[in-house]
Amino acid sequence: MDSCGSAPCIDLSELAFEAVGAQVPEFVNCFNNAWVIGLQVNDCERRRDARWINLYRTDKLQPGAMGAQLNYYRAMGRSRPNMANWMSASNQMQLPVLMIRGKQDLALLRELYDGYEDVLADARLVELDACSHWVMADQPAATNEAIDHFLTELA
Repeated sequence: MDSCGSAPCIDLSELAFEAVGAQVPEFVNCFNNAWVIGLQVNDCERRRDARWINLYRTDKLQPGAMGAQLNYYRAMGRSRPNMANWMSASNQMQLPVLMIRGKQDLALLRELYDGYEDVLADARLVELDACSHWVMADQPAATNEAIDHFLTELA
């Protein structure tokens, strides 16, 4: 056993050198081969197998991948519309929308969906039992069934 206990020892000076110019969230999420990403994707109803977790971690370690993922969330907070205008009936989206969420999702809580009818004229919300944020991984059959049903209704 090394001096780090059961965790692998990392030369922080080497990692810091490699991360020069990187922003803190990218550095933290990519640290130790995206270890924290592995924790996040395994926080679910059904324990993931190591191959699945490592595939997800490897994907996030590709050049530019973590920055692109984080930039999506950064952009969400950059500008906020005037909610009084945005939520008006005249701005209601008329396209059919399917929303699928896991009832045990810790990222997108149920309250986020309250009032969606005000802005989405033709929306359906499907909530899956025993399902976290990772709906396709936790409940692939139920997710596919919801999508198939939605598309059949549109036909």
